[in-house]
Amino acid sequence: MDYLKCLPVLLSCAIASLSETVPLPSFQKLLHHYPGYKHFGGRFSHHRIVDIIGCNKTDLLHDTSALRMSFALNKIGSVYSIGHEPIHLSKFGKDSVAGRDGYQYLFHPLAFGPYMADKFGYPSISVLHDKDPIATKRKFWGKQGIMEIITYTKFGNKPKGHIALWNCDRLYQTKDWISKHSLLTIQFWESPDSKCDTVFQKDNSPSQVTGTWDGRKYDTLRLKATRKLVRFNQIYRKMPHRRIKFQY
Repeated sequence: MDYLKCLPVLLSCAIASLSETVPLPSFQKLLHHYPGYKHFGGRFSHHRIVDIIGCNKTDLLHDTSALRMSFALNKIGSVYSIGHEPIHLSKFGKDSVAGRDGYQYLFHPLAFGPYMADKFGYPSISVLHDKDPIATKRKFWGKQGIMEIITYTKFGNKPKGHIALWNCDRLYQTKDWISKHSLLTIQFWESPDSKCDTVFQKDNSPSQVTGTWDGRKYDTLRLKATRKLVRFNQIYRKMPHRRIKFQY
């Protein structure tokens, strides 16, 4: 095993055991203040979120996931804010920048896991070097909270971090960093008000066809919202007869 790959997780656990922690903020507050990605259901591009924060651009990375989560925590405020003191947790030496409001904003995603462990304690769920992205997602179905996703480069297996909100069965207003990677390390902190109306099956079996609709088989992983199918079926039956080619 390459122990360098485990360093972010080991560091998070070590820090969590040495400090007093606070509970994670309400997930509804996180949703309200999180500045989602413009091309994934949100309203803020990389440049826009940097301009809003008003920080020094020279130190920043292209990945703004840590900045966005820092923004949400600072907006919630009180004990949840990043604070005014610079953060130094990773090997890079400098992990945060000051915004025009005087608060610090973490910009290194790999430093966000150790920061979360220091502030909020041990992760609710930790997944180390999982190779099945579909099975990985299923481990978090029915939960809401903050997720640190560590992927690895094809050449050199160097870790790259991403911070996101996990909302029941998907990442919220951000790129899906899980689906297209064959090696994943994930740390997840569940919100105290975590609540999902949909009932999910918690099993690690591969994706299988689990039903039929109008005589056609469908896969629940590709068609998550069965209620949409029912509604479409109702509308379709009222339409004049025509040939429609369904692709699943």
